[in-house]
Amino acid sequence: MLSGSASAPLANAEAPRQPTWCDKMLMKELDPQMRSAYIWFAGALCLLLGSQNMIQPPTTSTFINSVSYAEIPIAQTWLPLVYLPVLFLYNFLFNTFKSTPIVMVTIMCVMYSVIYWVVAINTLLVYDYAGHKEGVLGVEVAWVLWFASNTKSVLFPVMFWSVINDISSRKTATGVPFSRIAYGTLVFGGQLGGIIGSTLAGNNQYLGGTAMLVISQAVALVLVPVFFWQGFKGVANDRARIAIADGDGNVEAAPLEPAGGSADGCRVVGNQLWLLVEGAWMILTHPVLLGIFWIAAAHLIPRVILDYQGTGVVAWKWPAHHGDHSHKAQHNKQLATSFFAWCNLANNLGTMALSMLGLRAIIDKGGLVVGLLACPIICITSVLIVCFAGTEETDARFWTVQIVLVFVNVVQYALNGPCREMLYVRCTRDVKYKAKSWADMYGNIMQKTIAAQINANVNSPKFQPVWSGTYCSVWTAVWIAIAMSLGLYHSTLEKKDLTIGKDGVGSWDCIKKDQARDADVSSPRLGISIQQS
Repeated sequence: MLSGSASAPLANAEAPRQPTWCDKMLMKELDPQMRSAYIWFAGALCLLLGSQNMIQPPTTSTFINSVSYAEIPIAQTWLPLVYLPVLFLYNFLFNTFKSTPIVMVTIMCVMYSVIYWVVAINTLLVYDYAGHKEGVLGVEVAWVLWFASNTKSVLFPVMFWSVINDISSRKTATGVPFSRIAYGTLVFGGQLGGIIGSTLAGNNQYLGGTAMLVISQAVALVLVPVFFWQGFKGVANDRARIAIADGDGNVEAAPLEPAGGSADGCRVVGNQLWLLVEGAWMILTHPVLLGIFWIAAAHLIPRVILDYQGTGVVAWKWPAHHGDHSHKAQHNKQLATSFFAWCNLANNLGTMALSMLGLRAIIDKGGLVVGLLACPIICITSVLIVCFAGTEETDARFWTVQIVLVFVNVVQYALNGPCREMLYVRCTRDVKYKAKSWADMYGNIMQKTIAAQINANVNSPKFQPVWSGTYCSVWTAVWIAIAMSLGLYHSTLEKKDLTIGKDGVGSWDCIKKDQARDADVSSPRLGISIQQS
């Protein structure tokens, strides 16, 4: 009787306490070392997104003023060629400093910081100190600023999330993936930085104008590696604790592979061309990665079309035409920069609220499928709303375009982005870095280029709602089908504890058969050996 009565309280005591909403938001389900690491990484993302939201508005307004609004689709079309050497450098640095990714992060941050310092100096040189107004930046410098900001906006998130996905493949003792716990907080940190950056850009006319924003960008990039370094220290401490506790760990969470340093990196320069396309080969041989390649930037087709209309209505409301040195044009340029920044601020606030209040709940209840489907539904709805709003430039159309853009960006940043990154958690380390860099960068530019060509050949000089709506509807239908398939497949991987890129998981069936046949031929056959002996 005594043992029976004591067993019930004991069972109740052993039942794990369910984490509260506050516990989830504060990542209390993680050990202190990993919690600290994720907080530092959130700080790094805060600087990255904050600086990006601070530099993108002046980049766009400067390009319109120094080059022209009509050249934006052309600039977007040239981005694939500019991305190629950047992607080559990124892959080279990853292979050279595989054991110390902080070196890769530091080199990329310092390189872009130098570019922005050069742009800032040129901005100060053309400033009209007598008239207290900004000058017109040279055409060549405006192009450099455009390409720097647009490659940074793609490359740095790829670099950040590759690192995060690499350390987030483990699960807690209760079976909850680290990614599900931490990604909402990371997005929150990023949007907090975005709010600060957008606020600074929105008040640029009171804080030194374009020059101040570019200088702040350069300084922020120097600080980013410090936050990464602190985050890596927390991860290393947590891995050391696991090794001491049980002498074993998750395969994907094992210590980083040793590398030969810069000398070894120089020796493999001859193989860099293959390393550059190795990620593309992984994508082509794995239909799952091919699907991720598609949806990694599928939102850009409708969003770039909407962005072009959004930029157009801003240029209509505050004209600052190419080469216009007048005081009114420069004042309008600052007003346009401020408005772009306030739109970014609205995006950040909405994203922050949705990521903290809805992301974890949606994933827990509906799985990745629901999170991946939200963005295409919002995108096509927004495009159709703009199509039905007509083509006449009015204040009603101006606000319609801006409001739907905010909704599209909020859902993309708060739901679609984190859900897409969770797809990489069940992948090998090579896939996370090499295939992801191709999927995100060239998936991004491929779809931006398609959208830019639609804008250049269909929507310029006047928006064509019928054609734009048709293109986006067909594109979104394919997007929805792929997103559903990926979400369901990811659930299967979670249940079976499989990893894409390992033992043929996720590859085409014909490749699996070839690998199995090769393994069968190369492996020793004990029965045959005995008979022959």
